[in-house]
Amino acid sequence: MKTQLALSAIALLLVGCQTTTQTTAEQAPTENRVTNAALAPEALAALADRQPLFMERLRQAATAFPPVEFTAHNHQELTMAQARAFEQRMFSKPAEDSPSNLSWMQPANKEEPCLLPMSKSFMAEPNARAFWDGECKEGYAHGLGRDIAISDETHMEEITVHDLSVDQPRLNSFKNFTTGYSEHGVDISDNNGAFYGRSERFGFSDDRMWMYLITGKFDDESLFVEKRPFSSRQYSRVTIDDVVSYSHAQYFDPEHCCNAKTYMYDPTAPDDVFEQGLMRFFMRNGNVQNELMTEDGNRYIVEVPEGYWDLIDEAFAQAVIEAEQARVYEQAAIELEQAYLKNVCRVGVEPPTGLDIETYQKACVWPLNHADEYLNAIAHAEQFDPAYTTVPQFDNNFSVMLDNPNEISQSLVTDIKQRMQSLTE
Repeated sequence: MKTQLALSAIALLLVGCQTTTQTTAEQAPTENRVTNAALAPEALAALADRQPLFMERLRQAATAFPPVEFTAHNHQELTMAQARAFEQRMFSKPAEDSPSNLSWMQPANKEEPCLLPMSKSFMAEPNARAFWDGECKEGYAHGLGRDIAISDETHMEEITVHDLSVDQPRLNSFKNFTTGYSEHGVDISDNNGAFYGRSERFGFSDDRMWMYLITGKFDDESLFVEKRPFSSRQYSRVTIDDVVSYSHAQYFDPEHCCNAKTYMYDPTAPDDVFEQGLMRFFMRNGNVQNELMTEDGNRYIVEVPEGYWDLIDEAFAQAVIEAEQARVYEQAAIELEQAYLKNVCRVGVEPPTGLDIETYQKACVWPLNHADEYLNAIAHAEQFDPAYTTVPQFDNNFSVMLDNPNEISQSLVTDIKQRMQSLTE
C-alpha cells in the first residue's frame, strides 16, 4: 500500500462482477478491458519514464544571475536578478535525498506467500497488519483486489491491480479512513509515491466540513489544479519537489478585490509563512499589480522585467492540461472501484479470515456517514458565497457514492437524496 502524499479529475470497464450470494470475497475477479488509449498498458508504463517539463527550465531561469542583495521600496523597477531573488534562494538549497519508504508485508489472512507493497512507516505502527482479498502468484499479491492495512493508529485501504513485485504504474483507489484522505488514479511508482489523478481530503473546522480536490500529476515536479467544493475559489499550482511552489488563484466571488492572484512560497516553510517573493494581482478594474514580499514580511508595489512571468504562466497552463488528463485516470479508477464494490457490498459476503464484516464493508458506505456535515457545508456555501453556484463542480467521494449505490448503501443513499431534494424545494 502506498504512502499518503504530503500535500492529494475523465476509462476502464471491468467485466461483470456479479456472483451468487455467499461469495467468498477473497476470490475477486481479475479480468479487465481497456476502453481508452491513455489506459493501454504501454501508455501507463510510459508514465514512469516521463521527464519533468519545467523543473530545469525554472531552475535555470532562477539561477541565471548571481545572487543579489537590495533594499526594496515602492514603485521600484526590479532587474531580472532582483525579481528572481527568492526563487534563486529556493533553487540554491542543498538537495536532500528521500529514501524509499517501500517495503513488503505478508497479509494476515493468507497462508501462502503473498507479499503486498507496504510503507515502512505503517509497518512500524503498533499492531500493524494487512489483509488481501485477491489472488496470490509467485509469492506476491496479484491481480484485482483490495488490500486493507490496519493498526492501532491507522485504517487505510486500496483497490488496485497488482503485478507481482514489479513497481510499475497501476490503477488505484486509495482511502485513509483515519485522515479523510483518498486518491483515484494511477500510482506511477510505489517507491517514490508518484501519482497521476485526483486526491481528496476532508475534515472539520469549527464544526463545518472543508474539502480539497487536487487533480493532476504529482512527482518531483507536480502540476495540478485545486478545487474547494464549498468555495468559489480555484487554484492552479506548480510545485518543484520541496524547493518552491507557484500558485495561481482564481476568485469568482464578485466582492473579492481581484479576479486572480499569482504568488509563490517555500513548500517546507511553517504554515504561518505562506506568500513570499513576487506576487501578481489581476484587479477587477483591469489593472495588473506586482508586489514583492520581502523576508521581513513587508510588501512593496514594484515593476517586474518584461517576460518575467512567461515561463511561470506556461507552467500554469500545463497544470490545467495535466488536470484534464488526470480526470481520465480518476474516472478509470472510480469505475474499477465501483465494479469491485458491487461484488463485495452485498449481504452474505464473507470477509477475509481474521477481519470482521463491519470493517470489511466500511468502504461500501464511506463517506456517506458524514452526510449531515456535507449537506450543511453546501447550504452554507450557497448562502454566503455569491459565486458558489456559478463555478463548475467536480466529482468527490460523496457524489460518487450517491451516483453509484450498492446493496449495502442503497437505503442510506435514498434517504440522503430525499433530504437533498427537500433542500431545493
